[in-house]
Amino acid sequence: MHELSLVEALLDQLTSTAQAEDLQRITALTVSVGTLSHVSTEALRFCFEACQRGTVAESAVLTIESETGHARCPACQREAPAQDWLDCCPYCGQAGRQIIRGRDVRLKSIQGLH
Repeated sequence: MHELSLVEALLDQLTSTAQAEDLQRITALTVSVGTLSHVSTEALRFCFEACQRGTVAESAVLTIESETGHARCPACQREAPAQDWLDCCPYCGQAGRQIIRGRDVRLKSIQGLH
């Protein structure tokens, strides 16, 4: 379950940000999860809720947003949504499209109290 290591890194980032911004605690955060990231949002939420105890984000509300995957075709250079890493171009049928969006997990926003 790589979601646990993602949450541990997220909590480290929240701790660093809270210290840098002089926040006493994090009250809310929004995370964007790409549809091509192979991250289970349910597992991510479960791990966050299990690991947030005793941290600066102990009572924080986690919002998870989905980012649709997009890919560019090397043949026709057109971009289109991608449901899978192996999708062919819907315009010309070429295989081997380059994923340009939707494979990341990103911290989008943080709210906290001073």
